[in-house]
Amino acid sequence: MNSRWLFLVVLGVVLGVAAQPAAAQDNCYEYCTGSCPSSADSYNSRSECTGNCVSRCGPGGDLSRTWDSRSTPVAPYGAIAYGKKSGATGWAYNQDSASKADQVALTNCAAHGDDCKIAIRLTHSCGAVAAPVAGSGAGIAGKGATEAEAEKAALTACVIHAGQKCEIEAWTCSP
Repeated sequence: MNSRWLFLVVLGVVLGVAAQPAAAQDNCYEYCTGSCPSSADSYNSRSECTGNCVSRCGPGGDLSRTWDSRSTPVAPYGAIAYGKKSGATGWAYNQDSASKADQVALTNCAAHGDDCKIAIRLTHSCGAVAAPVAGSGAGIAGKGATEAEAEKAALTACVIHAGQKCEIEAWTCSP
């Protein structure tokens, strides 16, 4: 009888430990860094972005509060801000309101230029902003279900509008 009780206690402890949810910041960090630039020529931007993800997903960070115990993002709003003259960009994703997404994108963009305006708002989608390669110019936004679709839409619209080669300035996806 004693061994049966001991077995039940040990089993309860093992199941209790195994049932603990994964740390939210690990999944948050993967999600956050998934929106960082990936090209080799954007190393500094990617490094800065991943560094920001560490603090944003850590305890008290603005993204750490948006992940539930199943590691699912719960805030669907995003936005991209772009400065026509400065070429500055800023983006937001996983925000709990459209106005908060606008505010975060504009704040992030304002750190690099003083002419930022919202280029695109997102809900459960991806967005991108493209601009002509030759100098600063109007940012043309595109939307899609994936990063690739959003980038293709933005590049296509930019080439049609500008009549010249364009490149992606910023992109983000919001769950």
